[in-house]
Amino acid sequence: MPEIIEDSEIRTQEDLSHRNLNADSKRLLSCWVVSNGRAGTQNQALGLAQAMRAHLPLSISIKHIDIPKRWSLVPGALWPNPFNLLTTRGHLLRAPFPDIWVASGRESVPLTIAVKRQSLATFTVQTQNPHAPSNQFDLVVPPEHDKVRGKNVFPIIGSPSCVNPAAIERSAIELGDQFNELGKPRLAVLIGGENKKYKMDDKVMDQIIDHLQNIIQQGYNLIITNSRRTKHEHWELLRARLGGPNAYFVSNNEGLKKGNIYPAFLAIVDGVIVTQDSVNMIGEAVSTGKPVYTLTLKGSGGKFAHFHERLEKCGAVRPFKGTIESWTYDPIDETARAAAHVANCYLETKSRMNESFVKGSL
Repeated sequence: MPEIIEDSEIRTQEDLSHRNLNADSKRLLSCWVVSNGRAGTQNQALGLAQAMRAHLPLSISIKHIDIPKRWSLVPGALWPNPFNLLTTRGHLLRAPFPDIWVASGRESVPLTIAVKRQSLATFTVQTQNPHAPSNQFDLVVPPEHDKVRGKNVFPIIGSPSCVNPAAIERSAIELGDQFNELGKPRLAVLIGGENKKYKMDDKVMDQIIDHLQNIIQQGYNLIITNSRRTKHEHWELLRARLGGPNAYFVSNNEGLKKGNIYPAFLAIVDGVIVTQDSVNMIGEAVSTGKPVYTLTLKGSGGKFAHFHERLEKCGAVRPFKGTIESWTYDPIDETARAAAHVANCYLETKSRMNESFVKGSL
Protein backbone atom coordinates (compact mmCIF):
# COMPACT_ATOMS: atom_id res chain seq x y z
CA MET A 1 0.00 0.00 0.00
CA PRO A 2 1.42 3.43 -0.93
CA GLU A 3 2.05 5.88 1.86
CA ILE A 4 -0.80 8.26 2.62
CA ILE A 5 0.46 11.79 3.13
CA GLU A 6 -1.77 14.34 4.80
CA ASP A 7 0.47 17.32 3.98
CA SER A 8 0.99 18.13 0.29
CA GLU A 9 4.31 19.86 0.95
CA ILE A 10 6.08 16.97 2.67
CA ARG A 11 9.63 15.90 1.96
CA THR A 12 10.46 12.20 1.92
CA GLN A 13 9.99 10.32 5.17
CA GLU A 14 13.68 9.35 5.23
CA ASP A 15 14.68 13.01 4.95
CA LEU A 16 12.38 13.87 7.84
CA SER A 17 13.35 11.02 10.15
CA HIS A 18 17.17 10.91 10.12
CA ARG A 19 17.61 13.76 12.56
CA ASN A 20 19.51 14.10 15.81
CA LEU A 21 18.06 15.70 18.91
CA ASN A 22 20.11 18.87 18.50
CA ALA A 23 18.63 19.74 15.10
CA ASP A 24 17.19 23.17 14.35
CA SER A 25 13.98 23.56 16.37
CA LYS A 26 12.26 25.17 13.36
CA ARG A 27 12.62 22.12 11.10
CA LEU A 28 9.60 20.07 10.15
CA LEU A 29 8.96 17.34 12.67
CA SER A 30 7.74 14.03 11.27
CA CYS A 31 4.49 12.79 12.76
CA TRP A 32 2.82 9.46 12.01
CA VAL A 33 -0.91 9.06 12.59
CA VAL A 34 -1.43 5.33 13.16
CA SER A 35 -4.78 3.51 13.20
CA ASN A 36 -6.76 0.74 11.52
CA GLY A 37 -8.00 3.30 9.00
CA ARG A 38 -11.62 3.37 10.14
CA ALA A 39 -12.76 6.97 10.07
CA GLY A 40 -14.02 7.11 13.64
CA THR A 41 -10.73 5.75 14.95
CA GLN A 42 -8.33 7.51 12.61
CA ASN A 43 -9.90 10.94 13.02
CA GLN A 44 -9.16 10.98 16.74
CA ALA A 45 -5.42 10.66 16.16
CA LEU A 46 -5.47 12.82 13.03
CA GLY A 47 -7.47 15.59 14.68
CA LEU A 48 -5.03 15.70 17.56
CA ALA A 49 -2.02 15.78 15.23
CA GLN A 50 -3.54 18.52 13.07
CA ALA A 51 -4.28 20.65 16.15
CA MET A 52 -0.67 20.23 17.30
CA ARG A 53 0.39 22.25 14.26
CA ALA A 54 -0.60 25.36 16.18
CA HIS A 55 2.41 24.66 18.40
CA LEU A 56 4.84 22.52 16.38
CA PRO A 57 5.90 22.45 12.69
CA LEU A 58 4.54 19.01 11.84
CA SER A 59 4.70 16.96 8.65
CA ILE A 60 1.90 14.42 9.05
CA SER A 61 1.83 10.96 7.43
CA ILE A 62 -1.27 8.78 7.82
CA LYS A 63 -0.47 5.11 8.45
CA HIS A 64 -3.10 2.40 8.21
CA ILE A 65 -2.32 -0.89 9.92
CA ASP A 66 -3.78 -4.33 9.33
CA ILE A 67 -3.33 -7.26 11.72
CA PRO A 68 -4.48 -10.83 10.92
CA LYS A 69 -7.84 -11.46 12.58
CA ARG A 70 -6.51 -14.39 14.62
CA TRP A 71 -4.04 -12.02 16.33
CA SER A 72 -6.59 -9.23 16.82
CA LEU A 73 -8.39 -11.60 19.19
CA VAL A 74 -5.26 -12.13 21.30
CA PRO A 75 -4.33 -9.63 24.06
CA GLY A 76 -1.59 -7.32 22.77
CA ALA A 77 0.70 -8.24 25.67
CA LEU A 78 0.93 -11.76 24.21
CA TRP A 79 1.86 -10.67 20.67
CA PRO A 80 5.38 -11.43 19.41
CA ASN A 81 7.12 -8.55 17.60
CA PRO A 82 3.99 -6.64 16.47
CA PHE A 83 5.71 -5.18 13.41
CA ASN A 84 6.13 -8.70 12.03
CA LEU A 85 2.37 -9.21 12.24
CA LEU A 86 1.49 -6.31 9.93
CA THR A 87 0.04 -7.37 6.58
CA THR A 88 0.38 -5.74 3.16
CA ARG A 89 -3.27 -4.67 3.35
CA GLY A 90 -1.90 -1.83 5.48
CA HIS A 91 1.45 -0.12 5.91
CA LEU A 92 4.47 -2.23 6.85
CA LEU A 93 5.87 0.11 9.47
CA ARG A 94 9.62 0.02 9.96
CA ALA A 95 12.38 2.21 11.41
CA PRO A 96 13.39 4.97 11.16
CA PHE A 97 10.40 5.99 13.23
CA PRO A 98 9.04 9.57 13.36
CA ASP A 99 9.66 12.33 15.84
CA ILE A 100 6.07 12.00 17.07
CA TRP A 101 3.81 8.94 16.90
CA VAL A 102 0.07 9.51 17.49
CA ALA A 103 -2.03 6.35 17.52
CA SER A 104 -5.64 5.39 18.08
CA GLY A 105 -7.41 2.06 18.37
CA ARG A 106 -6.81 -1.25 20.08
CA GLU A 107 -4.71 -2.72 17.25
CA SER A 108 -2.21 0.13 17.46
CA VAL A 109 -1.43 -0.27 21.19
CA PRO A 110 1.22 -3.04 20.93
CA LEU A 111 2.90 -1.09 18.11
CA THR A 112 3.03 2.09 20.18
CA ILE A 113 4.56 0.21 23.10
CA ALA A 114 7.14 -1.39 20.80
CA VAL A 115 8.10 1.97 19.27
CA LYS A 116 8.64 3.50 22.69
CA ARG A 117 11.01 0.64 23.53
CA GLN A 118 12.89 0.72 20.22
CA SER A 119 13.15 4.45 19.48
CA LEU A 120 14.11 6.79 22.31
CA ALA A 121 13.84 9.76 19.96
CA THR A 122 10.17 9.06 19.17
CA PHE A 123 7.52 10.65 21.39
CA THR A 124 4.56 8.26 21.60
CA VAL A 125 0.96 9.37 22.14
CA GLN A 126 -1.97 6.97 22.49
CA THR A 127 -5.56 8.24 22.34
CA GLN A 128 -8.54 6.39 23.81
CA ASN A 129 -8.14 3.92 26.68
CA PRO A 130 -5.17 1.66 25.80
CA HIS A 131 -6.04 -0.94 28.45
CA ALA A 132 -2.32 -1.13 29.22
CA PRO A 133 -0.13 0.51 31.89
CA SER A 134 0.21 4.20 31.06
CA ASN A 135 3.98 4.16 31.69
CA GLN A 136 4.39 2.18 28.47
CA PHE A 137 3.59 5.36 26.53
CA ASP A 138 4.98 8.88 26.68
CA LEU A 139 1.45 10.26 26.92
CA VAL A 140 -2.10 8.89 26.97
CA VAL A 141 -5.08 11.06 25.96
CA PRO A 142 -8.25 9.11 26.94
CA PRO A 143 -11.87 10.21 27.38
CA GLU A 144 -12.46 11.51 30.89
CA HIS A 145 -15.34 9.07 31.38
CA ASP A 146 -12.99 6.08 30.93
CA LYS A 147 -11.34 7.04 34.24
CA VAL A 148 -7.79 6.18 33.14
CA ARG A 149 -5.24 7.39 35.70
CA GLY A 150 -1.49 8.00 35.63
CA LYS A 151 1.16 10.73 35.76
CA ASN A 152 1.34 10.84 31.97
CA VAL A 153 -2.43 10.64 31.40
CA PHE A 154 -4.27 13.72 30.11
CA PRO A 155 -8.03 12.99 30.15
CA ILE A 156 -10.36 15.13 28.08
CA ILE A 157 -14.12 15.51 27.75
CA GLY A 158 -14.97 13.23 24.84
CA SER A 159 -12.39 12.44 22.17
CA PRO A 160 -10.08 14.41 19.83
CA SER A 161 -11.63 15.23 16.48
CA CYS A 162 -10.88 16.68 13.06
CA VAL A 163 -14.05 18.77 13.46
CA ASN A 164 -12.99 21.82 15.45
CA PRO A 165 -13.66 25.57 15.27
CA ALA A 166 -10.96 26.15 12.64
CA ALA A 167 -12.19 23.28 10.44
CA ILE A 168 -15.80 24.44 10.81
CA GLU A 169 -14.93 27.98 9.75
CA ARG A 170 -12.85 26.77 6.80
CA SER A 171 -15.57 24.39 5.60
CA ALA A 172 -18.22 27.11 5.86
CA ILE A 173 -16.22 29.35 3.53
CA GLU A 174 -15.68 26.54 1.01
CA LEU A 175 -19.03 24.72 1.10
CA GLY A 176 -21.54 26.72 3.13
CA ASP A 177 -23.33 28.16 0.08
CA GLN A 178 -24.84 24.73 -0.63
CA PHE A 179 -27.47 25.55 2.00
CA ASN A 180 -28.49 28.97 0.67
CA GLU A 181 -31.95 27.77 -0.39
CA LEU A 182 -32.77 26.53 3.10
CA GLY A 183 -34.63 29.06 5.17
CA LYS A 184 -33.78 30.34 8.65
CA PRO A 185 -33.61 29.64 11.55
CA ARG A 186 -31.72 26.39 11.04
CA LEU A 187 -30.88 23.45 13.23
CA ALA A 188 -28.48 20.58 12.55
CA VAL A 189 -29.80 17.12 13.39
CA LEU A 190 -27.18 14.42 13.87
CA ILE A 191 -28.57 10.87 13.90
CA GLY A 192 -26.40 8.06 15.25
CA GLY A 193 -27.32 4.47 15.92
CA GLU A 194 -27.18 1.59 18.34
CA ASN A 195 -24.09 0.74 20.34
CA LYS A 196 -23.34 -1.35 23.44
CA LYS A 197 -25.02 1.16 25.75
CA TYR A 198 -27.91 2.58 23.73
CA LYS A 199 -30.67 1.06 21.61
CA MET A 200 -32.40 2.76 18.68
CA ASP A 201 -35.33 0.56 17.65
CA ASP A 202 -38.30 1.45 15.45
CA LYS A 203 -40.28 2.85 18.38
CA VAL A 204 -37.43 5.19 19.35
CA MET A 205 -37.07 6.32 15.73
CA ASP A 206 -40.80 7.10 15.56
CA GLN A 207 -40.40 9.26 18.68
CA ILE A 208 -37.43 11.07 17.15
CA ILE A 209 -39.36 11.79 13.97
CA ASP A 210 -42.32 13.09 16.00
CA HIS A 211 -39.93 15.46 17.81
CA LEU A 212 -38.45 16.69 14.54
CA GLN A 213 -41.87 17.24 12.97
CA ASN A 214 -42.82 19.31 16.01
CA ILE A 215 -39.64 21.38 15.65
CA ILE A 216 -40.45 22.10 11.99
CA GLN A 217 -43.93 23.23 13.07
CA GLN A 218 -42.22 25.66 15.45
CA GLY A 219 -40.71 27.36 12.37
CA TYR A 220 -37.27 25.73 12.17
CA ASN A 221 -35.50 24.32 9.13
CA LEU A 222 -33.43 21.18 9.57
CA ILE A 223 -30.19 19.89 8.10
CA ILE A 224 -30.23 16.16 8.89
CA THR A 225 -27.30 13.78 8.64
CA ASN A 226 -26.56 10.24 9.79
CA SER A 227 -23.62 8.17 10.96
CA ARG A 228 -22.19 4.83 9.88
CA ARG A 229 -24.23 3.18 12.66
CA THR A 230 -27.59 4.51 11.45
CA LYS A 231 -29.79 1.72 10.12
CA HIS A 232 -30.61 2.12 6.44
CA GLU A 233 -34.35 1.64 7.09
CA HIS A 234 -34.29 4.36 9.74
CA TRP A 235 -32.58 6.79 7.38
CA GLU A 236 -35.14 6.06 4.66
CA LEU A 237 -37.97 6.52 7.18
CA LEU A 238 -36.59 9.93 8.15
CA ARG A 239 -36.45 10.99 4.50
CA ALA A 240 -39.96 9.71 3.80
CA ARG A 241 -41.68 11.36 6.76
CA LEU A 242 -39.70 14.61 6.96
CA GLY A 243 -38.96 15.25 3.30
CA GLY A 244 -39.99 18.72 2.15
CA PRO A 245 -38.77 22.32 1.88
CA ASN A 246 -37.94 22.53 5.59
CA ALA A 247 -35.54 19.57 5.71
CA TYR A 248 -32.20 19.13 3.93
CA PHE A 249 -30.75 15.60 4.05
CA VAL A 250 -27.04 14.83 3.84
CA SER A 251 -26.18 11.14 4.13
CA ASN A 252 -22.81 10.27 5.62
CA ASN A 253 -21.45 8.93 2.32
CA GLU A 254 -22.96 11.74 0.25
CA GLY A 255 -21.45 14.36 2.56
CA LEU A 256 -17.96 12.92 2.13
CA LYS A 257 -18.31 12.88 -1.67
CA LYS A 258 -19.14 16.59 -1.58
CA GLY A 259 -16.01 17.40 0.41
CA ASN A 260 -17.35 16.59 3.88
CA ILE A 261 -19.89 19.35 4.29
CA TYR A 262 -20.69 18.27 7.83
CA PRO A 263 -18.45 20.97 9.40
CA ALA A 264 -19.99 23.54 7.05
CA PHE A 265 -23.52 23.08 8.29
CA LEU A 266 -22.36 23.18 11.89
CA ALA A 267 -21.19 26.70 11.05
CA ILE A 268 -24.45 27.98 9.55
CA VAL A 269 -27.00 26.55 12.01
CA ASP A 270 -28.37 28.16 15.15
CA GLY A 271 -28.22 24.99 17.25
CA VAL A 272 -27.63 21.26 17.12
CA ILE A 273 -29.80 18.25 18.00
CA VAL A 274 -27.94 14.94 18.35
CA THR A 275 -28.84 11.44 19.49
CA GLN A 276 -27.14 10.68 22.80
CA ASP A 277 -25.27 7.59 21.59
CA SER A 278 -22.35 9.38 19.93
CA VAL A 279 -19.59 10.87 22.06
CA ASN A 280 -17.82 12.08 18.92
CA MET A 281 -20.78 13.94 17.40
CA ILE A 282 -21.72 15.58 20.68
CA GLY A 283 -18.10 16.57 21.30
CA GLU A 284 -17.91 18.14 17.86
CA ALA A 285 -21.21 19.96 18.35
CA VAL A 286 -20.16 21.63 21.63
CA SER A 287 -17.02 22.99 19.95
CA THR A 288 -19.34 25.45 18.15
CA GLY A 289 -20.53 27.23 21.31
CA LYS A 290 -24.10 26.82 20.02
CA PRO A 291 -26.99 25.23 21.95
CA VAL A 292 -26.82 21.43 21.79
CA TYR A 293 -29.80 19.21 22.55
CA THR A 294 -29.59 15.45 23.03
CA LEU A 295 -32.32 13.05 21.94
CA THR A 296 -32.90 10.30 24.50
CA LEU A 297 -32.47 6.66 23.48
CA LYS A 298 -33.14 3.39 25.28
CA GLY A 299 -30.39 2.35 27.69
CA SER A 300 -28.68 3.45 30.88
CA GLY A 301 -25.62 4.93 29.19
CA GLY A 302 -23.16 3.38 31.61
CA LYS A 303 -19.91 5.34 31.63
CA PHE A 304 -21.31 7.64 28.93
CA ALA A 305 -23.74 9.02 31.51
CA HIS A 306 -20.76 10.78 33.10
CA PHE A 307 -19.94 12.37 29.74
CA HIS A 308 -23.47 13.74 29.36
CA GLU A 309 -23.59 15.00 32.96
CA ARG A 310 -20.25 16.76 32.49
CA LEU A 311 -21.43 18.67 29.44
CA GLU A 312 -24.75 19.53 31.05
CA LYS A 313 -22.89 21.02 34.03
CA CYS A 314 -20.76 23.05 31.59
CA GLY A 315 -23.98 24.55 30.24
CA ALA A 316 -23.35 23.23 26.73
CA VAL A 317 -25.90 20.41 26.47
CA ARG A 318 -29.52 19.97 27.49
CA PRO A 319 -31.86 17.00 27.02
CA PHE A 320 -34.51 17.82 24.41
CA LYS A 321 -37.92 18.28 26.03
CA GLY A 322 -40.03 19.52 23.14
CA THR A 323 -39.15 23.20 22.68
CA ILE A 324 -36.13 25.04 21.31
CA GLU A 325 -34.40 27.65 23.45
CA SER A 326 -31.32 29.79 22.94
CA TRP A 327 -28.36 30.00 25.30
CA THR A 328 -24.64 30.63 25.16
CA TYR A 329 -21.50 29.06 26.63
CA ASP A 330 -17.80 29.09 25.88
CA PRO A 331 -17.01 26.65 23.03
CA ILE A 332 -15.52 23.42 24.36
CA ASP A 333 -12.53 22.59 22.17
CA GLU A 334 -10.89 19.67 23.94
CA THR A 335 -8.81 18.78 20.89
CA ALA A 336 -7.00 22.11 21.05
CA ARG A 337 -6.48 21.78 24.80
CA ALA A 338 -5.03 18.29 24.40
CA ALA A 339 -2.84 19.37 21.47
CA ALA A 340 -1.28 22.16 23.51
CA HIS A 341 -0.50 19.71 26.31
CA VAL A 342 1.00 17.12 23.95
CA ALA A 343 3.21 19.74 22.30
CA ASN A 344 4.40 21.03 25.67
CA CYS A 345 5.20 17.50 26.87
CA TYR A 346 7.08 16.76 23.66
CA LEU A 347 9.21 19.90 24.01
CA GLU A 348 9.93 19.18 27.66
CA THR A 349 10.95 15.61 26.84
CA LYS A 350 13.15 16.76 23.98
CA SER A 351 14.82 19.34 26.25
CA ARG A 352 15.60 16.69 28.87
CA MET A 353 17.05 14.38 26.24
CA ASN A 354 19.20 17.17 24.82
CA GLU A 355 20.55 17.93 28.29
CA SER A 356 21.42 14.25 28.77
CA PHE A 357 23.07 14.18 25.34
CA VAL A 358 25.21 17.22 26.18
CA LYS A 359 26.21 15.84 29.59
CA GLY A 360 27.11 12.52 28.04
CA SER A 361 29.35 14.25 25.52
CA LEU A 362 31.41 16.07 28.15
